[in-house]
Amino acid sequence: MRTVEAGRLRLVEGSFVQGLADPQGLVLATTNGTLRKDGSLVMGAGSARVLSERFPTLPLLLGKEVAALPKPYGLAVVSVQGKLLGGFQTKEDWREPAKLSLVAYSAALLEGYLTDNPKVRAHLPLPGVGLGGLPEGEVLAVLERVLWRVADKVIVYRWSG
Repeated sequence: MRTVEAGRLRLVEGSFVQGLADPQGLVLATTNGTLRKDGSLVMGAGSARVLSERFPTLPLLLGKEVAALPKPYGLAVVSVQGKLLGGFQTKEDWREPAKLSLVAYSAALLEGYLTDNPKVRAHLPLPGVGLGGLPEGEVLAVLERVLWRVADKVIVYRWSG
């Protein structure tokens, strides 16, 4: 695992699921706003699929949380098997590309969550760049701008395959 400096934000090469080993970790997958008929959040690809395969109840738990939040929800957090897990929204619909404005909104909600929960560290994949199609540099610039107050508590992972 190699750490790359991205301003004050920690950018780490590897998989965001490494955050599962952090006892103070909040492990976030990038997600969308689409709910299935059974109420579960669509988590069929990318980091969402990775996390939902490890925690099969996660899509339904997140779906219930998302249904209770305003739209777009931006950030949804649940506890599963003693782990803090969640969705960092980058898309409104799973079929659409990610939106930089939604990444900024979700990051602002994450900043608030981490401010309210000072012992928590967030682990998330670089949002919106893989299947979302956003340019990495633009996403990093948004994250740096929005998360600067809590940058020491955010670890962003760039998949190195």
